[in-house]
Amino acid sequence: MRETPAATGGGVIQRVFHYAPDIGFYVRMAERAGDGPAQVAELASYTVTDPVLPDSALRSRSMALQRTLEGDISGGQAAWQDAVTGDAGDITVLQTTQSAQYGWCRDFAESIRSTGRLYRLHGTGCRNPEKIWDIVLLSPGAAIASN
Repeated sequence: MRETPAATGGGVIQRVFHYAPDIGFYVRMAERAGDGPAQVAELASYTVTDPVLPDSALRSRSMALQRTLEGDISGGQAAWQDAVTGDAGDITVLQTTQSAQYGWCRDFAESIRSTGRLYRLHGTGCRNPEKIWDIVLLSPGAAIASN
């Protein structure tokens, strides 16, 4: 709690901050001037980008993603783990569609565990003529602390 003198009318302004170390930001702040009601601001949501993975983990992830999109049926799941860093993840194929623009495409869900956080992603990969799955859409979700 932090108290500061009020700019006008005397009295004290009390501020209480609730910090969440897992996301590195304040999630709630309450401010009260004198005996007045508290004004509260709360963090409603947040997003993060993809985890920054070292090259060895990126290779493990990329190989698992290509293998899963190419060979697994919808609903199939594949896991990967980088032996060097311990980063790991799993990929679940959600559905397969055919697009006039991209040809065969597959929606997938992905979880990545890296640096003590769990990242949830949703994406779409489409198969190019060289039989490589290009990721055409990737939406990050919120990072949460892993157990």
